[in-house]
Amino acid sequence: MSAQSTGTAMPIHLSVDDYRWVGPDDLGATGLRAREAVGPFASILALGPLVVVHDRHFAPRSRSDRQAHRGMEHLFYVLEGTLRHTDSVARMSGTLHEGDLGVLTEGREGMGHVEHNEDDVPARVYVLAYPADPMPDEATFRVLPGAEMSRIDPHENVTSKVLVQRQRSRVHGQLHEFADTRMEPGGALLIVLDPGQAGLLFCLEGRFQVTTESAGPTTLIGVDDTVMFAPAPETRRLVVDAQAPGRLLHAVTGTGFGFRRQDEGD
Repeated sequence: MSAQSTGTAMPIHLSVDDYRWVGPDDLGATGLRAREAVGPFASILALGPLVVVHDRHFAPRSRSDRQAHRGMEHLFYVLEGTLRHTDSVARMSGTLHEGDLGVLTEGREGMGHVEHNEDDVPARVYVLAYPADPMPDEATFRVLPGAEMSRIDPHENVTSKVLVQRQRSRVHGQLHEFADTRMEPGGALLIVLDPGQAGLLFCLEGRFQVTTESAGPTTLIGVDDTVMFAPAPETRRLVVDAQAPGRLLHAVTGTGFGFRRQDEGD
């Protein structure tokens, strides 16, 4: 890791060498690999409520093994290609195209879901998972079409596609914001973390400078880098400046499990 990560004031910066690659033996599927930033195979077990953060890659004509879960919610944001979802427990299915968000809410009923890439080109999906709260009795699967999502322009040279917004999105859990932002040089994005909130940024394209106003150093990130901010008692204002034309995903969560590492145990 390229920055200190033991205190809440310091950003946790993961570059490509810091992720844990999980593959067929871990995921139960030939042709499926994921770079895990948060999860059971990574050095970080939890960031706020997030217990899985995956940059998942499906080879052409590949599929995941059947995944049986209960009480969780998974978000599948399709970055490239197309993904087909089927479920053998709740009997639901649907197709996600590039730019769509799939919301898998397992509830008490649970799911036995499989994701398929049925095309002849690769697919790439960014996955977040967290406990469903409040937990519904029945499982549900929804496709939120990318073309119907709100676009906002918070600053000149900045356009954000709003995937999840607190009070307006029907998600079950402490995911307060989730957005896909494109920026040009000179553009700046302000992200406010209220007391107890955690933050996550993932760079898809370009280069960015991330600064915590009045506290902490500046972090420079490039393609496939992740920056995390653990929950803290104070308000933090993060300023993200584009150093080149770029695109990043960013999320704001509640306190959840705080910040947990593998070596901290239970």
